[in-house]
Amino acid sequence: MFVYEAVAVTLKDSGVDTVFGLMGDGNMRIVTSMAAQYGIKYYSAKHETGAFSMADAYARITGKVGVCTVTQGPGVTNTITPLVEAVKARTPILLLTGATPVGMRWHNQSIDQPALVTAVGAGYEPFRGVATLLADLARALRRALLESRPILFSIPTNVQSLEIEPPDQSPQPPALIQRAFPDPEAVKKMMHLIQAARRPVILGGRGAVRAGAGCVLEQLGERIGALFATSVMGKGLFSKNAFNLGVAGGFSTRLARHWLGEADLILAFGASLNQWTTHHGTLFSQSAAIIQCDSTPAALAAQSRVTLGVVGDAAATAESLLHELAACGFQQTGFRTDAIQKEIATYRPEDEFEDESIAGRVDPRSLILRLKQMLPSEYTLAVDGGHCTGFPIAYLDVPDAAGWFFPIDSQALAIGVGGAIGAAIARPDRFTVLVIGDGAMMM
Repeated sequence: MFVYEAVAVTLKDSGVDTVFGLMGDGNMRIVTSMAAQYGIKYYSAKHETGAFSMADAYARITGKVGVCTVTQGPGVTNTITPLVEAVKARTPILLLTGATPVGMRWHNQSIDQPALVTAVGAGYEPFRGVATLLADLARALRRALLESRPILFSIPTNVQSLEIEPPDQSPQPPALIQRAFPDPEAVKKMMHLIQAARRPVILGGRGAVRAGAGCVLEQLGERIGALFATSVMGKGLFSKNAFNLGVAGGFSTRLARHWLGEADLILAFGASLNQWTTHHGTLFSQSAAIIQCDSTPAALAAQSRVTLGVVGDAAATAESLLHELAACGFQQTGFRTDAIQKEIATYRPEDEFEDESIAGRVDPRSLILRLKQMLPSEYTLAVDGGHCTGFPIAYLDVPDAAGWFFPIDSQALAIGVGGAIGAAIARPDRFTVLVIGDGAMMM
């Protein structure tokens, strides 16, 4: 067995069934073997930016490790913009590339690939030699998942055609990530703030989506009488709940801004509470207490005032809190009145503005609302960066969090094109919509 074949086998045995990329001399044998010999689906792009963006969206929507393969040198440099986006979004991706031949003193495509990717926050798993190649590749996949970021693994071109012993056993699956449960004392403090509140709001972010916390947060909201909202990255988490206000922040509807401003307690799960979610600190009442729960201690109160910071997995913390509230018999109506439910159900975004369409020009708000009428109930929405983003975020619904892709962590334009393709591949059962503007289609 050749090295390139063993690489394909290791990927397949590790559960990889879909790979995105652009072929060059540094990865063409691997790509051919994956697709032709071992049945891994390979989707090619015309540029490495698109290939990596496809892998990013695929990973976000499926929850799997995305895999992108490109050639060495310029193939790697062309991934940098979407690589930065994936690092900031904490997307698990294996970037499998070629490397210039071992032992060659000079090569046109020779660059310090590890230094390049680590400079922007990605990880690097070193190639140590043919003897450890397959173990190193499996480790790179595990690291991508466990560290929740892109990991580079590069294989020199003059190694790929060497013969190697077939792997004698399949790679071990990645170890399960143990959920971080909150300190019991922190849960008691959360309870006290909830018991003192009369108008609570539960706000879910990307961390709540990744923790699979939607169901338990809805149960918690039912018990404490809370309305729901999400950060823009958590869009779709509470889509089917009758007390969902949608996205909180600069992209909020007028209805959401009103009720979020009336809240006397914000419980944020897996949301950074950045300037966009808090609308530069103006969205919530200054008298409202804010509880922020995050699995990363450094995220607590890093971007917003916080009354109580709690370290813990979003789902595990909500479960602990729900258990304690049930044990003491706490239940309240809070925001859960028939009048508020009716106001949410009958809200019409078109009542927020006057249509400013004129001959030859269309009001983008009216355009988005017309599109909303045409879309099926089950679809995936991808939105690119730029000024055009606000309208679909505010006015288009998505069926769930897996129906949403918004690559804006780095505020780059044109990543959404490849991302929308990756999203469509991730969920072929759903119609995919891309909203893009600000000249991004020309990039």
